[in-house]
Amino acid sequence: MRYAVSAPLGEKLERFVKNGGTLLFTYISAMVNENDLCYLGGFPGAGLRKVFGIWNEEIDTLYPEDSNTVRMNDGKEYRAADYCELIHTEGAEVLARYTEDFYAGMPALTANGYGNGKAYYQAFRDDGAFADMLVSRLLKGCGISGAFDGELPEGVTAHSRTDGENTYVFVQNFSDNEKKIETKSEWVNTETKEKTTENIVVKPLQTLILMQ
Repeated sequence: MRYAVSAPLGEKLERFVKNGGTLLFTYISAMVNENDLCYLGGFPGAGLRKVFGIWNEEIDTLYPEDSNTVRMNDGKEYRAADYCELIHTEGAEVLARYTEDFYAGMPALTANGYGNGKAYYQAFRDDGAFADMLVSRLLKGCGISGAFDGELPEGVTAHSRTDGENTYVFVQNFSDNEKKIETKSEWVNTETKEKTTENIVVKPLQTLILMQ
């Protein structure tokens, strides 16, 4: 959700997609500029309406106990909660639609080819399952892989940095439970100097700095 987008930033994002980039925006994005002044001419503003190929007409704010269902073109369904935008396509391909309420059948996820790139728009807030699926799919499509072979356990993040010679991976466990990360590569714990090619155990609220 990127509520405020300045005109210069909008131009940069347009060039990014046009030159082959992949861009993902969600509900309540590009509605105002850097001064919190509303864009005229339809949302998303900042010149991004043509990039995403959609027009955001309205937003349905749901009560905490309410929800909607979003169905992908492959039949898989996901839960939508809190915010559901009513968008119309202006050239974008519809990848998922709402199944309930007065806007059943309207687009919930779109993809628009723009120049050499593609812009995706998620029109609703989900419970995390949809975002995990979508981001994983986009990363795979862009040829971006994680530091480890499989998926990370829930509550664990991994961020890599390089100094030009070595690559360091910062593994953080934000949960109160011990987690295990499967790996087939050899890693060195920079603190203990121990090597491992098996499961990496991360204690509750622990941070590990690993090096290959």
